[in-house]
Amino acid sequence: MRTELRLLRLVAPYRGLLAIGLITTFLASIFDGFTLVILIPLLKHLFGTAGELRTGSTRLEGFVDRLIEPFIAGLTPNEVAGRLVVVLAVSLLLKNLMSYTSTQVSVRAQEGLVRDLRTRIFAHLLTLDFGYFQRTRAGQLLSGIITEVDQTKTVITASLLSLFRNVVAVAVTLVVLSQISIRLTLLMLAFVPLLLVLLQALLGRLRRHSRMRTHERGDVTALVSERIGAIRLIRSYGEEGRESARFAAQANRYRKRVIRTQR
Repeated sequence: MRTELRLLRLVAPYRGLLAIGLITTFLASIFDGFTLVILIPLLKHLFGTAGELRTGSTRLEGFVDRLIEPFIAGLTPNEVAGRLVVVLAVSLLLKNLMSYTSTQVSVRAQEGLVRDLRTRIFAHLLTLDFGYFQRTRAGQLLSGIITEVDQTKTVITASLLSLFRNVVAVAVTLVVLSQISIRLTLLMLAFVPLLLVLLQALLGRLRRHSRMRTHERGDVTALVSERIGAIRLIRSYGEEGRESARFAAQANRYRKRVIRTQR
């Protein structure tokens, strides 16, 4: 938990960008739900039905009818369909615009976070004692600074925005579904605890394999770095074949680790 809190403190300089990202994410989810809602009257005017799950108008349909009544009052059926298509297109455009803005803001915050973290790690490495560098392979350090730090941005910034986006999208979808059929909505929610238990078990397995994969990737980086530094010795003693076979075995171990993680 300490590590997570220390990483979250690095996000503080970018809280403004993250706030903008959360707002645009929220708006994108709202427009996404509105797009789903506007399909009901559009389908009604095009085909004479909205694919109701039960007889009679649902509360959602009544709300939608009241919402769009000022925009379609006095229009012919063809004009109503055309106007609803325009509203749907505008809604999709605004949704995609908000999603694009959220993505761009997220990228700015992510790259700024990665830069700050790399700078701190490198400055800290310069203060460590020589014994640490004797115990740790250079490739492991390079892998940590370049690869592992780059993955941190996904965990901290992209995951936060994605979590917020998904929560809002799920909330909007549940509201829409509950207005269409409360029984089907409750039936769907009944499976949520089971899914959470399965997801927790899956996450524990993924964390374990991810740590092992990180170690294997560091070994690959270290092997390449060390052998490139000793390339003259390798060529002088004719060890190209042996070193090539050694690297192939290391690369194969990493491949197996990645495949096992993806299962």
